[in-house]
Amino acid sequence: MNYIIFDMEWNQPSSAKEKNPSLVRGEIIQLGFFVLNEELDVLHKENILIRPVCYKCINQYVGYLTGISQEMLDAGVDFRTALKRISEFFSDDTLLFTWGDDDIPILNENMKFHKIEMKLPKHYNLQRFYAHQTGSETRQTALKTAAEYFGIEKDIQAHDALNDAFITLLVARKLDIAKGIADYNKAIVTSKSKQKNIWDSEKLCYSCEQEYTKVIGALPDTCRSISIPCSDCGAEIIYSNLCRYGKNSFITVAECVCTSRYFVHFEMKSNILTIKAYELSEKTEKFYQGKIQAKEARKKYYQAKNKRR
Repeated sequence: MNYIIFDMEWNQPSSAKEKNPSLVRGEIIQLGFFVLNEELDVLHKENILIRPVCYKCINQYVGYLTGISQEMLDAGVDFRTALKRISEFFSDDTLLFTWGDDDIPILNENMKFHKIEMKLPKHYNLQRFYAHQTGSETRQTALKTAAEYFGIEKDIQAHDALNDAFITLLVARKLDIAKGIADYNKAIVTSKSKQKNIWDSEKLCYSCEQEYTKVIGALPDTCRSISIPCSDCGAEIIYSNLCRYGKNSFITVAECVCTSRYFVHFEMKSNILTIKAYELSEKTEKFYQGKIQAKEARKKYYQAKNKRR
């Protein structure tokens, strides 16, 4: 049996007019992967830049985030070649590992766009291994958070496919992979997928959906600009301190001039932004404050770390 841990970066349209309905999530421009044996020893690693054919110009924010320039993209290989290079390591007993649930859907989407039919090996999301084995209440723990939990400190650029795959490998080595696979097959997919968020049992006071057409980096500012009416008096509720909860999800606590208080959840999936406001309870406020404290602790940690340099 061999394992492949991989990560990808993808380009976005620079404007809504350029958006291609066949590439809703984006066009893959970088693939980084590690081929491993069952002991998680590295047998092969590769970092591939992919020349886009749909979103040919690097999105400004994507370029800033990844460090990928237009010149680097223009010199990349085509998507079919990149897929062939990783698939050379596929066998009947290959298992794919990623950090998160986004990579496989976007890979399938890009394969469909390029008219490539290929059955991918079985895939496991290591986020779920981590949540199950550490007792984390968050199913979508950030890779950086998991690395910090295990005391992994690597000063490398994030949002680089090979670097992110490497950090995923280091986290994987702290997990019980065999147990994770067994638990995943028996319980995680069935029970965890049905697990409700802590706020789902609270009274829903407001809910709406809207199309999200901006780059993903603008999501926090978009959430802050959304007007939500108070269910008691109709005035606009006030909130500002967003806390990330998952890759494209945020939570906050809001209040109205009439003293009504709310727990608000923003989540973007498939370019649809869902906004829900719940009646704030002691349980949800405690949950939110815990996330804020963790956020502040991480901020202080990195400030202190930068001062030491």
